[in-house]
Amino acid sequence: MLQQIENLIAHLQTLDSEKLKDVPYDNFKTYFHEVLPYTAMTFFTQPERLLFRARPNGENERFVRRSMISYNQEKNIKSFGRANEIGESIFYCSTEQNSAIMEVSQAVNNPDANVTYELITLGVWVHTRPLNLINVPFGEKRKSSILDRAMKEFEKHLSKMPKEDTIVYRKFLYYISREFEKTVLRGNDREYKITAAYANFIYNYEFNNLETKNTSEVDGLLYPSVRMLDALRYGEPDKQDIGANLAIKKKVVDECFVLHNVGIFEVKRIEEKEYRIMPIEIDKTPFDNRIEYEPYFDS
Repeated sequence: MLQQIENLIAHLQTLDSEKLKDVPYDNFKTYFHEVLPYTAMTFFTQPERLLFRARPNGENERFVRRSMISYNQEKNIKSFGRANEIGESIFYCSTEQNSAIMEVSQAVNNPDANVTYELITLGVWVHTRPLNLINVPFGEKRKSSILDRAMKEFEKHLSKMPKEDTIVYRKFLYYISREFEKTVLRGNDREYKITAAYANFIYNYEFNNLETKNTSEVDGLLYPSVRMLDALRYGEPDKQDIGANLAIKKKVVDECFVLHNVGIFEVKRIEEKEYRIMPIEIDKTPFDNRIEYEPYFDS
């Protein structure tokens, strides 16, 4: 099996954007279903906490209902996402406010569009039970308490395995991590085929929960992002926790996620790769299905 994993890594590394276009998506699902049960994926339990999900506002667009800032409500999703396949709706969110905003900002993600000002609506959510997540390990050091905890679980898991196995597992999972961190331009969603197939396997697999000693269904993925590094420009870089990204199954959101509050933020480009994020409006009716905004005043 180790050689099969090595061969898969070598094959995937040959696929540039053009080649990905010609490979059927189901091929990637087959690859991962064959090798992933044997890799060192680690189960991570996230206690109850606030999570942040952002949506960019179009021209004169305002989100006035809870469903408008939750997962994509469309029944006919036509493109791949970083952790969703075509037709699948996933709740993408972050553990830190600025990281969530960075993830969807056109000023940050599409600098060639020369966007210097935009509005982004941020929903603050709380989950009412711990989340069962699979950690996508990362190779680079990040200032993130949640990723640090997840990586400690990963290293603990590897320490119980033969060294030659861990070399291959680490190589494979770090490759997957780099795919999750990859910048993909709008219209090139085929480049998400690899991460979407990986996520699909995770969403539909039952893992042995080392804490409860029982098999558990996974609620979603915990993964790093290059956008979180940009968030270090705000506040004090040596103290700010850049958090992590999560991709949560929509049935989990329906079961245990509560919208805590909503705000509208303005994002202004100050210089190249330097931005200012400021709240300008906030929901005056928290916990209600309808969102009514009022001006934000910093107390």
